[in-house]
Amino acid sequence: MDHSITWSDFRTAVRYDPTSPLLLAVPAISAKRAEHSWLGEAVSLHTRVGDGEVHRREYERGTVYWTERHGTALVHGMVRDIWTLLGGERSALGLPVADVQFDATNGEFSGCFEHGSIVWSPALGPTISVAVPATSAADALVDGGDLEAVGGPNADLAPAT
Repeated sequence: MDHSITWSDFRTAVRYDPTSPLLLAVPAISAKRAEHSWLGEAVSLHTRVGDGEVHRREYERGTVYWTERHGTALVHGMVRDIWTLLGGERSALGLPVADVQFDATNGEFSGCFEHGSIVWSPALGPTISVAVPATSAADALVDGGDLEAVGGPNADLAPAT
């Protein structure tokens, strides 16, 4: 169950719980948005996802997620659309752990998630790989590069219901 966070919620968190993750999430999400003005205007309030300490805010051209464990991550474009079709944060891929990146050399967009990745290019379409879980963008690069895919694209990834 998602819960929209109101100004009253924020004031209550400030007043009664100075250790609330909400006090970290709202400024972190806002700072990420400030770095990427092309995201456009917000189309949702800051929202806590489920019962966990995951927060998100949707903009016209992307969504910013925040967790204490991963920090902020920006998901946009076809990577976001594919991930959403798979079930988004409830999918087998889990939450985003890094911003969607564009590789100009091969024209690919790639998104790194807790349990895998999505790579998309206009020429080749999507490749979805399930991988060893990463705990952050830095962890995904510790062993010299990209997440290692377990096999090839996984056609068994059905949308979560």
